[in-house]
Amino acid sequence: VTVPTYTPLSLVTTPDIVEICPFVPTNISVTASNGAGNYTYLWTNAGSTIGTGTSIDVVPPSSTNYTITVTDQCGETISETINYTITSPPLVLNMSPASTICPGDPVTIVVTASGGYGQ
Repeated sequence: VTVPTYTPLSLVTTPDIVEICPFVPTNISVTASNGAGNYTYLWTNAGSTIGTGTSIDVVPPSSTNYTITVTDQCGETISETINYTITSPPLVLNMSPASTICPGDPVTIVVTASGGYGQ
C-alpha cells in the first residue's frame, strides 16, 4: 500500500479591501492549490453561508469580514479572512417633525444630512 504525501493546502485570496462608500459591488475570490485536490469552497459572513464557488459578489452596507474555507478530497481544510473596511460614516438624515396642514397652507420642510462622504 502506497500512501501519498501531499503538500499542505494553500490559498491566495483577494487582498483586504478599504472602500470609501458602502454598497460598492465587489467581487472577491480565492485560488486553492496543493493538498489532495478536488476542492470544495464555503464562503461565510457573520456565521451565515453566502457562497460555495471560487468567487462571490458582495455589496456590503458596512465594514465586515468574509471568510473562505477550502476543503480538499482528503478532508484537510484551510481558511482565510478578507476584511472589508468602509471608511465613511453612514449617511444620516434628520428631518423636521411631522405637522398637520390643510390644502393651500404653506409649510417649511428642513432636512439636515450628516455622515456619508459628502462635502
